[in-house]
Amino acid sequence: MKKQSLLIAGLFICTLLFSQTKKENYPKTVVADSAFKSVNWSSPSSAADSDGVYSTVTVTKTSPVSSYLEATGFGFTLPLSATIDGITAEVDGNYPLIVQGPGITSYVKLTKAGILQSDSISSNALNTSDSWASFGGCSNLWNNTFAASEINNSGFGLAYSAIYKPGGGGLGGNGPVMVSIDAVRITVCYTTSTGTQALVQSSQTRTVYPNPTSGSFYLSNEGKYQVIVFDELGNESYKGNLDGPQKLDLSFLASGIYYLTTLSESSSTTQKLVKTAK
Repeated sequence: MKKQSLLIAGLFICTLLFSQTKKENYPKTVVADSAFKSVNWSSPSSAADSDGVYSTVTVTKTSPVSSYLEATGFGFTLPLSATIDGITAEVDGNYPLIVQGPGITSYVKLTKAGILQSDSISSNALNTSDSWASFGGCSNLWNNTFAASEINNSGFGLAYSAIYKPGGGGLGGNGPVMVSIDAVRITVCYTTSTGTQALVQSSQTRTVYPNPTSGSFYLSNEGKYQVIVFDELGNESYKGNLDGPQKLDLSFLASGIYYLTTLSESSSTTQKLVKTAK
């Protein structure tokens, strides 16, 4: 005789807490985009990290606009459930001091999936010695919207351009200006939930065994459902679409407490999952 699964009906309530996180990354790839027929950068890949080796461009009164120095491949791995609050783009570089001479204005745009976005932020923040010029901020979305998946995309990044700013007629006049960029980086501020919202549960109990587990465990669910595993900070650790009873192997997760949520058309359940060391 088969054992009948216990039917339950109730309300699962968990306090919804939020925490904001900052994530700062450097790019994997930096190239010069000369599509706008502007003055091109030399050695663009030198701007990938802060090592005292520069990518340079020389702008003049007659050729005042540099091409874009495009940096992508920042390697973000934000939880897909994260809400993006703001983005800061930073450029580390310098240009020489010319008394009453010309200067430069810096422009930065963001890219989504490798496509330049329309809004830019400008600044005169570069100095005569290396310093970080900051664009945007922890609550600035650049008149745009970003999903965590778009931040994690390898084509997410920034594009930097230097534009010649004529000076006075004194020493130095309106001669050329060489801009040197050592590094670029992006910081993303995002918010995650440390809990789950109230879920009405009215279904058969979902068995997860063994629990605690060193990695592998079985789910006894029937039909099609989605499984999402969150750590204690609310970060998404695993997500998958399953059908019927399944064996999962989460041995790649660190030891600790996790919360396993199963979602189907008729029900939602959340269970604590204890991951032990092997």
